[in-house]
Amino acid sequence: MKKLSCYILLVLVACNSPKNQAENTENDNCKTCGMHSLPYPKWNVTWKNTNQTKWFCSPRCMFIQVHKTPSLVNPSDSLLVTDYYTQNRMAAQKAFFVIGSDITSPMGHDFVPLQDEKAATDFMTEHKGKQVLRFEEVNNEVIKNLGK
Repeated sequence: MKKLSCYILLVLVACNSPKNQAENTENDNCKTCGMHSLPYPKWNVTWKNTNQTKWFCSPRCMFIQVHKTPSLVNPSDSLLVTDYYTQNRMAAQKAFFVIGSDITSPMGHDFVPLQDEKAATDFMTEHKGKQVLRFEEVNNEVIKNLGK
């Protein structure tokens, strides 16, 4: 029995070691909270510029960073979010974000990205959303009161 327990423990440790999680790199960690982003494809945000790619675990973390350091985002940068229904990637600046719904991200209450206004209003009805916002309408006050 002791041998079996030791074997199981070794297998669990080996499976969880960083060597076996090749896609788990520091570059994939959320630039706001440090959480690994790739396990959450429905929520993660990709921020690409000419020099690098940065990840966020959720739109909420992306907005926190964008408003914390607005000079980081250049017009040529690409901020990609994932539409909640279709799972297609789209520019965050073109998305419609629903807040106050019964859907949560890995970070809790969040901005749920949708590709168009109809999808956003349908989502609000289905998931008790409170408001639809465009990228430019999100400010520090909205972020601070998210989930209240």
